Amino acid sequence: MRRLLCVSFVVVGSILVWSPLGAMSPPPCLWEDHAQELWFNELSFANDEYALLKNDTFQKLILFFVDCSTPEDFYWRIRDSVISLNTSDPWQHDLDGFDLVQIVDTLSSGRKPVLWCHQQVVLFAAGVKAVFSHFDEKLGRFVLNEGCGCFRLEMWRSFSLTRPVFPWRSHRQLVIDTWNGTEMFSVEGEMVDKIEVDTAEGEPIRAWDKTNECLFLFFLPARLNSIMYTS
Repeated sequence: MRRLLCVSFVVVGSILVWSPLGAMSPPPCLWEDHAQELWFNELSFANDEYALLKNDTFQKLILFFVDCSTPEDFYWRIRDSVISLNTSDPWQHDLDGFDLVQIVDTLSSGRKPVLWCHQQVVLFAAGVKAVFSHFDEKLGRFVLNEGCGCFRLEMWRSFSLTRPVFPWRSHRQLVIDTWNGTEMFSVEGEMVDKIEVDTAEGEPIRAWDKTNECLFLFFLPARLNSIMYTS
């Protein structure tokens, strides 16, 4: 007697995955990014899977962020390891300045690296992806580790009164909307739905508001540039 094998199909990204019916496991969570401004998707550099696989970048990020699991851990690892300073080095303030491979390579240069705010945001977001993910050989994609919750990170551009470059919103901040499944955060005894992580300015982690950096310039709020999330 012939037995009928029933199978089901799950679409993961652009890949069709099948498993025996009744034995199907949920599809893995992949990392995506999306531009909110037409001109530039800056978090796409942190989510660049080709760059993560190039020149041992993924392994270098794992080593740099070893033992980090909370936003505070990542914040202080960067704050204690990186110098925030505007330099005249061309690679840091043109398109190459967003190159994840080059950013990570500066960490192993043997001295405390100098990274601009946009580079620190890319480093932070890429580090989160590296720590909480692994490369799935079958899918050819990085997937969220089993048991981890969802993530949603945002990059915002704002005016900096510390390093003003008028009339541009030249400063970048990382904003955390969801962290390992957590959607609410405790800041100074209050629960907030988003937190700002600004390693470059050295601001303590605080509740996010798009006028945080404006002070008296409330008519010039920050703008959301891009998001990076698991789905």
